[in-house]
Amino acid sequence: MRLTPFLSIPSRSLYSHFRLVEERGLNLEIQLDWDSLDNPQNHAFHLVRKAREKTGMEITLHAPFIDMAPGASDPLMRRATMTRLEQTANLAQELGARMIVVHPGYDEKRYWMDLDGFKRRSVETWRRFMDMAEPAGCDVALENIFERRPEILVEVMEMVDTPRFGACFDTGHFNVFSKVSVEEWLKVVGPHVLELHLHNNYGEHDDHNGMKSGVFDFARFFSAFNQYIRPGKTLFTLEPHKEEGVDESLEALAGFGYSLPMPATLAQAQAV
Repeated sequence: MRLTPFLSIPSRSLYSHFRLVEERGLNLEIQLDWDSLDNPQNHAFHLVRKAREKTGMEITLHAPFIDMAPGASDPLMRRATMTRLEQTANLAQELGARMIVVHPGYDEKRYWMDLDGFKRRSVETWRRFMDMAEPAGCDVALENIFERRPEILVEVMEMVDTPRFGACFDTGHFNVFSKVSVEEWLKVVGPHVLELHLHNNYGEHDDHNGMKSGVFDFARFFSAFNQYIRPGKTLFTLEPHKEEGVDESLEALAGFGYSLPMPATLAQAQAV
């Protein structure tokens, strides 16, 4: 199966790391923060626009997640969250983004006594955000973070009730926090999955290693993936925090039978 993965790069690192997507022929997921939304002129979004026009590179955005509270009981916190989400939707339209990834903001230690309220308020937030994202024409994917089981995410997605609002399955977060098997998780979430975040760790910390550096069983995962998730409709995003993890992850994907873009340096050498 042919595949052009996305590589996740923080907006503050675009100047120094944009070459990674260009050299390897990858697509780009931009991790946003408050500064990239308030001061976009300080970030290398012009490089993204130029690459999109020149090569057709596809773009996805990861909305800010630090301090975001889509299900907060305090209306002021939700209004602040909506402001950042609206800025994200506007940037998605400007850059022609295909997807926006968002965090649910769920923490069992804070919300276990008000789970129904958290879900109700979250659904209200995400319905409003889907209206904001409508002009951009992009989908929105809700990413698993601290959830021990998938049901709360599925309940929120089903209550929002649009195929444009689905799931982002994060292998590293699952490896640290899940209390159920990958088969059980994907059986429940699979019909909703729009995107994958691929990285590894050793089960204790969210290290964001390359796919080969950790204890997450990718062979088992891809077996379940092929069983429960719609083929050909899921975006693959690599999320290693170190440069060596990028090529390590590309090698891992090739080992699972995916046909990947030829690095620019190799293509140039073969053309000589």
